[in-house]
Amino acid sequence: MQEKRKDKMNKMKELAVKAAAVVSAMDRQSKIRTAFAAALIVAAACCLAFMGGGEQPAPASAAPAAAVKDVPAAETAPAPAAEIAEEKPKPAKSAKQTKRAGAKKGRAQRRAAQRIGIADRADLAPDEKRLLAAIEKAMDDENLSAIREILPEAAASANAEVRSDLVDALGWFGVKTMAELMPFMADADEDVRQSAIDGWVAALGEISDAKRRADIIEAAMQVVDDEGALESMTMELSDMEEAEALRVVVGVIEDGAAAETAVAAAREEYEFITGEEYTNAADASRWLEENVGQDAGEDSGDEASVA
Repeated sequence: MQEKRKDKMNKMKELAVKAAAVVSAMDRQSKIRTAFAAALIVAAACCLAFMGGGEQPAPASAAPAAAVKDVPAAETAPAPAAEIAEEKPKPAKSAKQTKRAGAKKGRAQRRAAQRIGIADRADLAPDEKRLLAAIEKAMDDENLSAIREILPEAAASANAEVRSDLVDALGWFGVKTMAELMPFMADADEDVRQSAIDGWVAALGEISDAKRRADIIEAAMQVVDDEGALESMTMELSDMEEAEALRVVVGVIEDGAAAETAVAAAREEYEFITGEEYTNAADASRWLEENVGQDAGEDSGDEASVA
């Protein structure tokens, strides 16, 4: 690089000598103008030689151009749209799907931990083994039709384990099997009763329409005789509007066919809502009109009533 600069300087000197020879042959004024112009040319040439005339070294950190060209196109090109779409996160499972998947996994782990299959259990009769195996398979397959096929036989089984597994299976199907769960609320086995109550209440929670919820609770209270089940039902009434809750309890009290425990539970709930003991339907309607009548009847335009 230094040698190139020396060569350029030598050439400039030669040009200057030649220019001087030409100038010596001119008159005084021409000499002055020519000398001044030559000086400017030499100065500009010197600046170019020292500032930008040489090759500039590449930065140490810069990658050679050849290295960039050698990179395969597949490594630098963006991923196809189809691959990007596949990388999007999958929709989250619903709570019901997660619950079912967890229960299925739990049953499998339980069987593995016991290291014994239903068919090998000495404490079960052949029919009980068959029913338990059928219930387990129907639950794993989420097959409601299969559950309903064995429902009469399994419900009549003397083995509480069979009835308990049947109730668990019915509970998976929510609102669809609420009516089929109700008889088990009066089962002789406490665990079966509680499983049926829990499944029924969970299914009730899937119903958003207030009137439909109230109708289902009233129908259930008219046939259920278990105190635990009735307590769970009246607790559900506590979350409803007073007009709907009063309609249910008055309907149970006035039904005439409801069990004494159900009537007692309905009377207790009526007193909890109104602060008064129940006397008759007319007094209940009057209380409703005086206390919440405007809110209860404004949607339909009718007077508030529990009838």
